[in-house]
Amino acid sequence: MRIGSLLALALMVLAACGGPAAGRDPVSTVQGIYTPYEAHAANPPALQDAAPWTSDLRALIVAAKDVDGGIGFDPVIDGQDYDLSALAVTAQAPPSGGKATVEASFTNLGDPVTVTYDLVEVGGGWRVDDVRTAEWTLRGALAGIGLTPARLQEEAAK
Repeated sequence: MRIGSLLALALMVLAACGGPAAGRDPVSTVQGIYTPYEAHAANPPALQDAAPWTSDLRALIVAAKDVDGGIGFDPVIDGQDYDLSALAVTAQAPPSGGKATVEASFTNLGDPVTVTYDLVEVGGGWRVDDVRTAEWTLRGALAGIGLTPARLQEEAAK
């Protein structure tokens, strides 16, 4: 078996078994992501463990660790460093069709920041399927370094 195939298989296994459990509702799911940041933890969780990601997004995040430079920032805070305050988490609309959009607004290092979360209901809980601002999406940032679900599937098939 080729090394690329082993890596892809390992990433799929990691994606299936790691990270926090899915949240009971979209707003509390996103609020939970910010708990270590609000507590000013010296080392917030690694990105793959920061949220209850969908399995394919978590696999992409794990794979990004092996790409030189990775995505280069923490999408949870839209930056690299943080001193987070004034967090407000709100649903943009009631969940519909197993999908929800939640906005987290806060001040980070004196600057206002808004991060939007696209969530999907999986097995009775809510998982993050993408994170975005007006300037970027997490899936787009991952695709920008060559990581897409299709690429991981191709690697697994080799």
